[in-house]
Amino acid sequence: SLAAFEWTDVSLTSGMGVMAVHTAQLRTALQEAYTAARQPPPTFTDAPIVPGSTSIGMVHIQELRAAVRFLEGS
Repeated sequence: SLAAFEWTDVSLTSGMGVMAVHTAQLRTALQEAYTAARQPPPTFTDAPIVPGSTSIGMVHIQELRAAVRFLEGS
């Protein structure tokens, strides 16, 4: 079973930019979900994401979406 995930920002607001820390936390949460589902963890571009150094791009969001879709279908 999955434990509740601790997020840096518990509520996001409209107009708030995508931050590296948010993307890194989404990746970690997804990896935990994959482990709970007994699936091999997804691989990601620019792993690990480094807040203040890694610029978040469309590929990072697409990979997160694909990982969620795969897990939903397994």
